[in-house]
Amino acid sequence: MSAIDTASNTVADTITLGMLGAVDISGMIITPDGTRIYMSGGSTSNSVFVTDTIRNEVVAVVPVGPDVGASPSDLAVSPDGTRVYVANFFRQSVSVIDTSILREVATVQVGLLPAALLVTSDGARIYVANMGGNSVSVIDTTSNTAVATVAVGRGPRNAVLVRTVD
Repeated sequence: MSAIDTASNTVADTITLGMLGAVDISGMIITPDGTRIYMSGGSTSNSVFVTDTIRNEVVAVVPVGPDVGASPSDLAVSPDGTRVYVANFFRQSVSVIDTSILREVATVQVGLLPAALLVTSDGARIYVANMGGNSVSVIDTTSNTAVATVAVGRGPRNAVLVRTVD
């Protein structure tokens, strides 16, 4: 993985992923404080790889999903950086990783083929675009439960946009 200096448009550093080079990285997110990058292992792994941006090295591999073949894809991080959420594409679930202990602490069942995640700015809800279910699941982050399913157009998969009405 390359870190690019945006002022000079040059490679500032390279982070060697070692054996991870063979892993199909399908999603990547950086924590709000910029100290860690979380990468989902995609179809070849049931894991999320954690890179320390200060040391420029992989510091943890976190298993996610209920079983083999979960295919972790999209990732989202809570506004305070304490949780990372992982869409498990083939297992209709979202894994919750506690960033202080680097471990999955919950798995929430959602609709068919969850493909994209969005955490609200207050961190209270997660919206999950279920590509195969033509729906969006709503997760309450306090209880780690799905509290609603909203039918939407065919095959949502790239992004979830939420507008609140006062």
